[in-house]
Formats: sequence, structure tokens, C-alpha cells
Amino acid sequence: MKKKTTTLALFLAALSLCIPATSVYAARFKDVGEDHWAFSYISEMADKKVLKGYPDGTFKPDRPVSLPEIFVLIKGMKNPTDAAMKQAMLTYGDMARANGVPEWAVESAAYALDRGVMTQKQLQEAKAAGQLNAKDMVFPPRREVAAYYARALNLSATKDHSNLKMKDLDEMGTVSNDMDVQIPAADYVAALVKEGILAAEGSDGFFRGDRPVRRSEMAKISKKAGDYAPPTQKAEDVVMYTKEGCKYCVMAKAMFRDKLHRSFIEKDITKDPEAHRDFKEKGYKFVPVIIAGDQVVVGYKPDEITALFDTDMK
Repeated sequence: MKKKTTTLALFLAALSLCIPATSVYAARFKDVGEDHWAFSYISEMADKKVLKGYPDGTFKPDRPVSLPEIFVLIKGMKNPTDAAMKQAMLTYGDMARANGVPEWAVESAAYALDRGVMTQKQLQEAKAAGQLNAKDMVFPPRREVAAYYARALNLSATKDHSNLKMKDLDEMGTVSNDMDVQIPAADYVAALVKEGILAAEGSDGFFRGDRPVRRSEMAKISKKAGDYAPPTQKAEDVVMYTKEGCKYCVMAKAMFRDKLHRSFIEKDITKDPEAHRDFKEKGYKFVPVIIAGDQVVVGYKPDEITALFDTDMK
């Protein structure tokens, strides 16, 4: 598997935004000795000046990571274009704010919603669970974080759990998928293990799906996710016109994410006046409209959409 240095740098740069105070090299962290299990990950990231510690010289490796911080990490990992972020904010920016996402994470939350990393219902459930509280915050459990990262990396949930060696495999619980249907959390964990993002044995032989993700664990996940090279994507070549309430648009976006594993620039004609004007000027009457280079597919037509990329997939 090839390493993608640029993606790693962007991903870890986002991680540094989530960690306050000035940077300190891992070797000087008072609470991260060479015998700490995550020392090599924390040390490597700190030596690259992408992980930061606290003013008292500690790293606090056991401190849990919040949902807003995870939003920022995912956005940094994916490095969306300005056009993609504009559309995400137009469609989901207000929703993110209305659900209590702090301003510094609103863009990242909007992007997560736009890309199907999290659904509107899941954001509302996270708010109800206290995961967006300014005080007494409840941290997202590992099983939910696994689902977010799998979807962010365009990894499809799998029923093949043969690669999982955790002792609590039958106790992982369930999570909502991108269609808000409850599925075994192990389906996403297995996908992440297959690509080397998570360890097959978990932590000390257990996954512990109810436990939050710690800063030390995030350092390792950052390293592993940065090493993962997703399929080549050509977002700059693919545009999809959609509108609010269009079920076929939802299906087309899911197809790009789960089957084709390709990025695209979404233009919601109900939210973006400029996109609506362009849509009318080009003579389109129905959505979705998928434009890839000089090829156009009007409507949700899976075979024609797949054919747009046949050359690349061979």
C-alpha cells in the first residue's frame, strides 16, 4: 500500500488544531515515557511538529477526543476544495450551528454532513447525547468514531468479521449507518482493520466500543489513516447538480461514496442561486445531473454513471 505524504500532513495538521497550547517534543512530555505503548506514534508526530502538548509539558495521552475535534480531523484528512466547502456550508452550515457545533468546527461539521460521514439525524442524536455540550461534554464512543472514519475513508461496512481478533467481538454493539439503519459496529471495524487503520486485536485484546477515543489512540489512528492511500479521485472533473428532498440525488451520492469511491462537487440548486442559474442556463430540467468532463448523465442511472469511469476502473 502506497503512502500518501500530502494526505498525512494535512490530516495531522488538522489534529494539531484540536490540541491546545504550544508544541513540545514527545521525548520531553512528562507523562509519555519511552515505555508508553504510543510513544513511537506520539514521538513521530511531535517531531514533525504536528502534535502539540500543554503548557505544563504534558501530553495527557488518556484525555478523550471530542466530536468537534473529530470533525476537524476528518476535514483535514480529506482536504476538500473551496468549491466543495462552499456547497457544504450552504447546505449544512446553519444546521451545524443550530445543533450547537462550536464555531471553530462548523465548517468541518458541515463537510462531514455533506459527505455522508454523519447524517442529520446522527448529529441531532449526538447533540441530545451531550456530545456538543460546552460544559460537561460527553465524548463519542469508539464504535461511533469507527463508523465516522470508515465512511470518511470511503470504506464500506462488511459482514466478514474473520479478520477481527477482539475478545469482545460480540459486545461491540450497533451504530447507525449512512442510511440511519442500525448495523453491527463490527462491520465498520472490520473494514478499518482490513486497511490497517485499526489493529485486529484492538487494545489489549479488546475493542471496548463504549469507551471514548484517547489522544494517544488518536495519534496512532492519525499515523495509520495517513498511510492509507484511498482510490484515486478526480473531484475537479465531476459535478453533481442536486436539490433538497430528492431521493434519487441521495442514491446517486451514496453510489459515488460506497460503490465508486469517488469524490464530486455537489451543487444544490435549492441552496445555491449561482448553481440554480447555471442549471437553468444549461437546459437541465431534472436532478440529479452528473457531469464528468464532457459526459453528462441526467437522472439516477447506475449503469450510465458507472460507465463514466469504466476507463479508470479497468
